[in-house]
Amino acid sequence: MQLMDGCLERLAAGDDTAWDELIDYAFDRLQGLCRTLVYKQLSKPDPRITPNVVLAEVHKRLVTAMKNPKVQPKNAEQFLGLAARNIRWQIGDMIRARPPLVDVQLIDANPGARRYPDGRGLSAELEAYEAAVKEEEKWCILDKTLNTLSENEREIFDLCWTLDLSQSKVAELLGKTRNEVDSIWRKVKKKIGAALKDYAPSKT
Repeated sequence: MQLMDGCLERLAAGDDTAWDELIDYAFDRLQGLCRTLVYKQLSKPDPRITPNVVLAEVHKRLVTAMKNPKVQPKNAEQFLGLAARNIRWQIGDMIRARPPLVDVQLIDANPGARRYPDGRGLSAELEAYEAAVKEEEKWCILDKTLNTLSENEREIFDLCWTLDLSQSKVAELLGKTRNEVDSIWRKVKKKIGAALKDYAPSKT
């Protein structure tokens, strides 16, 4: 972390050579974040959305973001938070942009496919397609919900959920008590839960 902090200080002072060093130091952490968030945001593996593909695109986003003095982080934790948000946004964009895994016209032309599992194998394909659509809808709703959060709530969401930090660590980073962080995090989870209530697992 200290090496990353040093690079960020040099970047803030106008030393552009520190960028490559920062990426080298942070590469393993960024790759781990991509892996974690890909698995969190995808209910099933998708060969078109892999940690390495996401990381390549996020690198481009970070290059642009780091040039903006309004968002340029001052320490390693802020940099990882910025990276995590861009990873989440990138995965969301890729989920929305990916083409369907099945021929939708073929499914539409065979409305009875689900009732006849052997009918050209469309039952399994239809279920996969519907699951992909549901996943896309779910993450679009999550993204919209996060945009309604206050800056303070979004910061705690990113630290607790995206970076998977403990509430005690988040409280230390933000200069708050653990109870304050816990209270805000509970409100955030309540808002997200309410928005995604239609996508909650069925009770049996």
